[in-house]
Amino acid sequence: MDDDRIQDYLNLIRQLLQCPSGEESAILQANSALLDRNFLEVCEIVAAELAQKGDKNEADFLRSLIGHLEEYLEMDEEGDGENLEDESILEYGDFILELLQAIEKDNDGKVIYPILAQRQHLLDDRFPAILQRVTANLLVQHPNSVQRVLYYIESLSFYILKLPVGDRANNIEIAIAGYQIVLSHREPGREKWARTQHNIAHAYRNRIAGEKADNLEIAIATHTSAFQVDIREEFPEDWANAQYDLAIAYLFRIEGEKADNLEKAIAAHTTSLEVYTREAFPDYWAMVQHHLAVIYSDRIRGEKADNLEQAIAYATNALEVYTPEVFPAYWAEMQNSLGSFYRARIRGEKADNLEKAIAAHTAALEVYTREAFSEQWATTQNYLAKAYRDRIRGEKTDNLEKAIALETAALEVTTHEAFPQD
Repeated sequence: MDDDRIQDYLNLIRQLLQCPSGEESAILQANSALLDRNFLEVCEIVAAELAQKGDKNEADFLRSLIGHLEEYLEMDEEGDGENLEDESILEYGDFILELLQAIEKDNDGKVIYPILAQRQHLLDDRFPAILQRVTANLLVQHPNSVQRVLYYIESLSFYILKLPVGDRANNIEIAIAGYQIVLSHREPGREKWARTQHNIAHAYRNRIAGEKADNLEIAIATHTSAFQVDIREEFPEDWANAQYDLAIAYLFRIEGEKADNLEKAIAAHTTSLEVYTREAFPDYWAMVQHHLAVIYSDRIRGEKADNLEQAIAYATNALEVYTPEVFPAYWAEMQNSLGSFYRARIRGEKADNLEKAIAAHTAALEVYTREAFSEQWATTQNYLAKAYRDRIRGEKTDNLEKAIALETAALEVTTHEAFPQD
């Protein structure tokens, strides 16, 4: 290497170390002629010097860059059609490194979600393969930090799975790929292996690509396999969340007997309440109460009258946490469910049950206004119409007039064009 070339390498390294986060890709593109094996050697020397001086972050950055570029040099040498002049490849790699650095600094989503939102166009079918390469490089460069690297990759997968913008189907596929990368480095039969398995199962339960029935079967099988390892002591919240996820998978399961699936959903939800107590996790406790109420209302086994009593009890429990002030939408949904349970109730006086149903549906309309929740508003009008149609108290003529008025109002939203079946 001549002195001028070395100086060019050093100038490029200096630019990369001093530039604002996110501009590395543009700088590399502008200096693509310098990106060769000799450049990597100079980076190694500079990284070693920085490490000796105590500049750990800068040294780590250069080592990550070296591993990142090595992959693309190999790809270029193999002539696979994607070389260092392909701007998008470098952009993907830098994007992933920026995301992992963000997780290292701030792991509550406040930093990483804006980064993901700004460059959501990169979350496509090329992302998983480059994530695999970046992870492999990081594990080679940081052999003493394997668990930390895997934690960052798993956290990144979690955030992409939960990302509220972009292509939802793509995001889920990327999350599954990320979890699979992590799982390939976990020791089977250990707590962290089981935790990652549960994360994969959760992603499959929500998966859009593929057949819904198949995805739910994979989710159930993966959860079941992971539950052979007890993670409750080390990760109690993850254990309870996995039980909850398993319950939802059984609730929506397409294969198998409906009656069996509902029983398994009840069992898993009930088990989750061993951790999701009202005192420790009131929000999750109420959510499970809500689901149990719905499941018992549809339950096939057992006495119908008993099941409806259980549904009413669970719905009433949920409303202790789901208040209109704190959880208005959940409160309204639960009020409508409670009203439906009272309309179907077998025990008690029919007249009393219908009055309670009317009261619950009417309460739901405090939140479900036509302006804010037009579809839910129309559905509630329909529920109230049914209750007034069957009402025993009051004048029969008045009740029928109210039922007609409510159905007529609902039809202003559930039009033939927008909701033909309704």
